[in-house]
Amino acid sequence: MRKIALLLFLALVGVPGIALADHFSTQVKDKYVIGKGLNIYDGPVIQRDVFVELGKGFYADLWWSTGLDEPNLNLGIDDEIDWTAGWKGDVGEGCKLDIGIAYFDLTKFLSLEEGDVIQPFAELGRKYDCDSRNSIMLYVRAVGLVPIGWDKDARSGAHVFLGVKHDWQPCELLGVSQKFAVMYDTGTLVSSDRGFLGNYDLGLNWKVSKRATVNLPSFKLISPISDLDDGRKTQHIVGGGITFSF
Repeated sequence: MRKIALLLFLALVGVPGIALADHFSTQVKDKYVIGKGLNIYDGPVIQRDVFVELGKGFYADLWWSTGLDEPNLNLGIDDEIDWTAGWKGDVGEGCKLDIGIAYFDLTKFLSLEEGDVIQPFAELGRKYDCDSRNSIMLYVRAVGLVPIGWDKDARSGAHVFLGVKHDWQPCELLGVSQKFAVMYDTGTLVSSDRGFLGNYDLGLNWKVSKRATVNLPSFKLISPISDLDDGRKTQHIVGGGITFSF
C-alpha cells in the first residue's frame, strides 16, 4: 500500500506542465507537539514536507513526521502523515486567502480507519510593507477538526487563530520570521477544555545557495492563556533543518 501511494503521488507531481516540487524541507525537532498544545511524543522527531504548485493558485502538500530513533513510517505514536490540497491567492488589495482541506493519517496507512482526522481550513491575511526589509501580515485562521471513528468522547470542533506575522531581512544571507497568535480551542478531540492559548514561532533562515536555505534555529512556544484542566501546559519546541527550492 505504501508503494502504491508513493507511485500515485509521483504520478500526480509528474504531470506535464506541473513542476516536480516547489520546495522540499527536512526538519529535526526535540519533540512533537500538535497545534492545540498537546505533547504527543516527548522525543526527537524528523519532519519532512513536499509542497507542489499545481497552477492557478492550487497546490498539494505531503507532510510526515517520524521518530528519530526509528525514521521508517510505521504509524506508531511518533508517526503521522498529513495530505493537503488547497488554493491560495490574492482576493483584494493586499489581502491573501488560503483555503483547503487536510487528511491526518494517524493509524493504518491510507486506511481511512478510526483515529484519523479530517481538517478543513481557511486563512485570510492582509500584508503591510513597512520598508524594503520589513513586512507584517495580520491574519485570521479557522481550522476544523473532524475525528473519524474515534470513541464517543471525541468531539468535532475548531481552532480559531488571530495573529500577526513579521518578516525581516537584515541582510541578503539572513531572513528572520516570527509569528504570534492567540488561539481559541472549542474543545476538540478527546478530553480537551475550551479555552485560549498563545502561540509564538521564531525562525532564522540562512540562504546558503540559490536553492538551499538552512533553517537554524527554529523555536516554538505554545502556552495556555486561560485556565485549562485538561493537563495542557507551556511547551517549548526547538529544532532546525534545511529547505530546498526548485
